[in-house]
Amino acid sequence: MKKVSFGWLAGPLLCLIMLAFFIGIERAGIRYEYQLSHLTWLPVDNSAEKDVEEDAECVVLYDSGWKENLDYKNAISFVLRSMCIPHDIVDAANEGIPDLTRYKTMIIAFNNLDIISSSIFNVIDWVESGGRVLFAVIPDITATMNMIYPKLGIQYGEFSYYKEAPLSFKTNLLPGTKDMEFNSGVSCGSSMVLRVTDRCTVHIATCDEKQIPLLWECSYGEGKFVVNNNDLMKEKGSRGIVCAAYSLLEDICVYPVMNFSLFFIDDFPAPIPEGMHDVIYKESGYNIENFYKNIWWPDMLQFSKEHGLKYTGMMVETYNDNVAGPFTAEYNLESFQYFGGLLIKNGGEIGLHGYNHMPLCLESFDYKDIYNYNKWPGTEQMVQSINELIRFGTELFPENEFVTYVPPSNILSNEGREMINERFPQIKVISCFYYVHDLDSNEEFSVDDTGVINLPRTISGYEITPYMRWCLVNELGFHYINSHFIHPDDVLDDDRGAQKGWRYLKDQFEKQVTWLDKNAPGLRNLTAKQGATAVERYDRLSVYRQVQDNGISLTLSSFYDEAWLMLRLNTGTLNGMEGGSITNVCDNLYLIHAKQPVVTIFTKEE
Repeated sequence: MKKVSFGWLAGPLLCLIMLAFFIGIERAGIRYEYQLSHLTWLPVDNSAEKDVEEDAECVVLYDSGWKENLDYKNAISFVLRSMCIPHDIVDAANEGIPDLTRYKTMIIAFNNLDIISSSIFNVIDWVESGGRVLFAVIPDITATMNMIYPKLGIQYGEFSYYKEAPLSFKTNLLPGTKDMEFNSGVSCGSSMVLRVTDRCTVHIATCDEKQIPLLWECSYGEGKFVVNNNDLMKEKGSRGIVCAAYSLLEDICVYPVMNFSLFFIDDFPAPIPEGMHDVIYKESGYNIENFYKNIWWPDMLQFSKEHGLKYTGMMVETYNDNVAGPFTAEYNLESFQYFGGLLIKNGGEIGLHGYNHMPLCLESFDYKDIYNYNKWPGTEQMVQSINELIRFGTELFPENEFVTYVPPSNILSNEGREMINERFPQIKVISCFYYVHDLDSNEEFSVDDTGVINLPRTISGYEITPYMRWCLVNELGFHYINSHFIHPDDVLDDDRGAQKGWRYLKDQFEKQVTWLDKNAPGLRNLTAKQGATAVERYDRLSVYRQVQDNGISLTLSSFYDEAWLMLRLNTGTLNGMEGGSITNVCDNLYLIHAKQPVVTIFTKEE
């Protein structure tokens, strides 16, 4: 008999063994290369320096007799403080107009100009001599307004009010906004029907047949007027508009930003839902578990590789509704190890979302019939559940540092926050929602008195709504950040677009991250921990400006190792800088990376 040799099988068999070995390692999720950030926590003893007393360069006028004025005054003052613009706040109704020679800029944050009628031409003369005024609120049609409106660049006005019109950007007032339209989800509120002269630059207008200017700038003598013809400046979601409108006033305007892009995946890793979903099965032929493993997660990893995204997964151990204890361990570990291991291997990190999906709220908390969550009987049960979650996560991912907590459904009671502060000092970051909605625990980007860093999320979903897009471009203009969260089970929820299918949602998400790549140059893709260290640096920073003949010098108080700033150059062109590097964002908007506590930006006349 002829001898049969099976030696030719050795090569393919070896390849299969090696492939199985590497797949086993990857699925185990234990052996991975943990990527450390170059950003680190600031030293505890690096307390913020006491601010140098600066003379205010801006005066904000408000009317204490106007019911809505508190909203405008507070919103504008918050933005100016964030921009490190020293300013005075004056009640024009009781104090009149102060000595304007002390100021470079003025913001009029009320609607009835008749209360300053006796001084209005002093304001006009001050602008003609080089002063800068922002009308942040639509002026009422009064005798005083009728006297001055041509000087504001208004050519013609019916002086009737037009309500709830869609709007569009005519310029890159905010990064990437030129020709961007908002036909739904956002409106200008009220605006006056008017036309402006050719000497005006219109930045926002209604995108309908009327084409009413909503925000414009107009030179007058040596100075300038910026006029806001809408109701948006009192809204938290429109802070970028306030910031940009003020930045139009100065020849060179520089303010601090944070510069990061975050992508949170809530409920991930977590137990995978069982069963089938009609749309997923029709589109892929998979049940839910296999869809997550074979389509959704590979697609998300591909986004990470192509666009540099760094995911922060927010882990849930179980979906039981147990709030009384004992809090038993989850024993189905394979999916946690697989998804979590790959997340970390691809530059991401894992945070804490909850032992289960019950917000940290005691019996006294009122859900107002909006949610049907169980309430915790006491603080100790909350503590035990978080301890179990940390134990579980540390056992699976020993090199991951669990420093970030995201409350389920963005709901965190005062008692829950206090419990975290007191019992879990390793939790340095809390990420709620930025805007107030239902029972959400809204936050600011800040460091609180306990040292916990507040790192809110600003937009959500694979397909962002027009209002979310509005919030995105405003935060790019204000803080130069993107803070976005999604859920794996968005593809199962009809309210979040499940019926449109994953192919559609994937395409929408890819368009979003591609838009960011194109319109936010220099935006850093970071994890939650890395973003929190950027908030620390931003929160401590103060900026002192000294305008020079050939540019501007910046002294950065409480500078540690780096700082980020935004520059709008309204006059002249750049001619170099010292102390850092600079990136053109769009048109006359630049991103500055300060590497030294003193930065000088040189300009030249065009």
